[in-house]
Amino acid sequence: MREKASKYLIGISIVFICLGFVFIGMGFYKKNVYEMYGVSYMEDKNAYVGGDAYNYIINGTYFTGYSVLGIGSLIIASITWTQAIVISALKGENGNTKEDTEFTLKLPKLSDMSNEETV
Repeated sequence: MREKASKYLIGISIVFICLGFVFIGMGFYKKNVYEMYGVSYMEDKNAYVGGDAYNYIINGTYFTGYSVLGIGSLIIASITWTQAIVISALKGENGNTKEDTEFTLKLPKLSDMSNEETV
């Protein structure tokens, strides 16, 4: 079960790594490729309105959006990859992987905390 979950998380992280690089590449394409010819027979690239300054602002906004998507995808990929490593590294007492291992968080009792003096 742990191996299956680990492989599943690694697959998800690889997909997010690819998406991250695609989004970052699209952002740099929007930022670096701008051509506005002003004639009808030539195709403009990344030009939306008549003024250059407005197009640069629009392309800069696209660049920011795609960069945020790309970095976010890479962060998700690193989190899922780390969780896959943690899941595959969990071992039982005898060195074998335990399927029924329970994780509990031990919190202090309220009676222990009431014995302390308050200021």
